[in-house]
Amino acid sequence: MDPSLFPPINAALNGLATVFLILALIQIKRGDRRGHARSMIAALVVSAVFLACYLTHKVLLGHANTPFPKDYPTVRIIYLIILFTHIPLAIGMLPLIFVALKRALRGDFDGHRRMVRFAYPIWLYVSVTGVIIYFMLYQWFPPLTATTAAPAAVAPMAAADPASAVPAAPSDPVTQPPAPVGETAAPGGALSFQPEEFAHRAAEGQTEFTATFVAKNTGTVPVRLTKVDSSCSCLKAGADVEVLAPGATATIEAVFDISKLSGESEKRVYVHTDIPGALEYILPVKVDVPPIAALEPAMITWPVGGEAKPAEATFKVLREKPIRVLEAVSSRDTVEAELHTVVEGREYRIVLTPASTDAIMLGLVRIKTDCELEEHSQQLLYFAVQDPATVR
Repeated sequence: MDPSLFPPINAALNGLATVFLILALIQIKRGDRRGHARSMIAALVVSAVFLACYLTHKVLLGHANTPFPKDYPTVRIIYLIILFTHIPLAIGMLPLIFVALKRALRGDFDGHRRMVRFAYPIWLYVSVTGVIIYFMLYQWFPPLTATTAAPAAVAPMAAADPASAVPAAPSDPVTQPPAPVGETAAPGGALSFQPEEFAHRAAEGQTEFTATFVAKNTGTVPVRLTKVDSSCSCLKAGADVEVLAPGATATIEAVFDISKLSGESEKRVYVHTDIPGALEYILPVKVDVPPIAALEPAMITWPVGGEAKPAEATFKVLREKPIRVLEAVSSRDTVEAELHTVVEGREYRIVLTPASTDAIMLGLVRIKTDCELEEHSQQLLYFAVQDPATVR
């Protein structure tokens, strides 16, 4: 699964939650309690789906955060302020929301109103800033790109740092080697890379791999590699040569942690140089980690007031070596989880049966396996009792 699919989905879910929250406020101001309840339940369900998508995205990425481009230092400070208020409030609002919901379901509307004085504005702030964070990180402030000195599949990023440039001194001339057949030396400094995109298919149980590129100075002056780094799932990155004379090459390596990845992902290696107008090159690294097991569906839902009938999910082993499911434990006493073996070590059914569907409820089932890979030894199956209007 491509992790890049999730940021716009998460932003849309945050935006939808914002709409439901504002609509709920309007409805309660007008005295429409039933409409208010429906809108708040919808906001709760949308936020729960967002949480599941958010966690899935982080698991696929293999790291907790996506760095904001350094090309916008002032905006970056604003972004970090928003982010560092968004995260703790998002965590802290959960108990407030559940207490407010519990009081409303019990008919304690005075207690409910006292709680939502705190919970509602925090929830609204978190939803709105979630959308803002998405647009700042993925839409409004992309890495600055230049149109010169870059191969088609390698996007150079423009910046302005004249002090970092290291031109050849007139008193120390550099002998220029002849340009290879079919390749014309570019004026000034320029780099080409082989490959232009690194692709890797991981073996079962592999926890890390090394992406290797060869950089060549195709220009007429020396090029300094000022820094080599990558995404935060990168364990280390560097080059074996710091200064490339015209025609010279350097080997660039980046070691990535893929222990928590599943499916297709894309990483990046950033090569910082002293080339005016192309101070940074981005080298794509695509990695495919074959999943070893699949859980379908990932979430089970029942409508509020509907029939409390059993629903099931299937756990299938996709690799050749068997994986045995040892237990399936529900986080809610009111939802029973039964484990059934279809084919030992290959396929299992997890049947969930709610005691009642009279009230909104969220929970999960921890599926423990004997997989020798720690990161795959447990799966999570989510479940919810939610408003019928939100059940597909």
